[in-house]
Amino acid sequence: MEEKYKLHPADKIDYSEDAPRLKKVDYEAGNVKKQIAGNVKSLMQSFRFTSLPEYRALLSIYNIGVEEVNGEVRGKQYQGLVYSALDSEGNKTGNPIKSSSIAKSVGYTALLKKATSSEKLIKDKQLTDRVKPVLDEAIKNYRNRPAFEAELLRKGISVVFRENEDGRIYGATFIDHENRTVFNGSEIGKAYSANIFHNLFQNSQEDEVSIIHSPLELDVTAVLKESDNLEFSEDIHVPKLDDTAPGNLPSLLEQHGTDYEAEAFARQKEAEAKRRKRKGYSL
Repeated sequence: MEEKYKLHPADKIDYSEDAPRLKKVDYEAGNVKKQIAGNVKSLMQSFRFTSLPEYRALLSIYNIGVEEVNGEVRGKQYQGLVYSALDSEGNKTGNPIKSSSIAKSVGYTALLKKATSSEKLIKDKQLTDRVKPVLDEAIKNYRNRPAFEAELLRKGISVVFRENEDGRIYGATFIDHENRTVFNGSEIGKAYSANIFHNLFQNSQEDEVSIIHSPLELDVTAVLKESDNLEFSEDIHVPKLDDTAPGNLPSLLEQHGTDYEAEAFARQKEAEAKRRKRKGYSL
């Protein structure tokens, strides 16, 4: 019999007025702060992710951006999060919103706790097991990127690819809506790293038969409705963090689920830029 995971009371989604059902942020509709607040509260509570980049990928499919901010006030260091609305192209729109103006539950410390607890849960429950066969089947049958993305979404999985200005894929994050878990591709396995997908789509044919619906035409929230009753068990120890001493918190960008492939690519591009600069000076 398939094991049923129970949702920890503290992680249950609150679909009250302050945390409505998930819906993409629409900047033109106004009251952007309320739109962002409702989504981030629900997503922080219900999904599992092990890093800030994974959380950012999750928010991006709801037109929300998030960044880590660091600084010093009156001699004390601080670390925090700011949220922004995104347009259809992923560009920031309007003014950023401090997490502290929304709720403590969507702030830096809460995110670090979530990352810590999720890491153990994902490993203990082997939550990548549902994703792997779906990815294997899609990789086998679809070399056209829109068709590939649409097929995954039909199976309850969103994918967020990170690309450089030349269109090269250097990062891949998968969002399993059924198990409400976010995975970095290279963490699932080498067979699902960014380079694999870059080569897969690069070799695709323009006239390849694709699925009727594109991922933009499929409603992610409709996929979620089918898993609203999913329950988890998260009886694990989470270290207590002191909000009064944020300077002691490690950066989320350096903790949990590091995307080594993306980092290596970034270092390579930085080295190339330095070589071009030195060459320019020598002319």
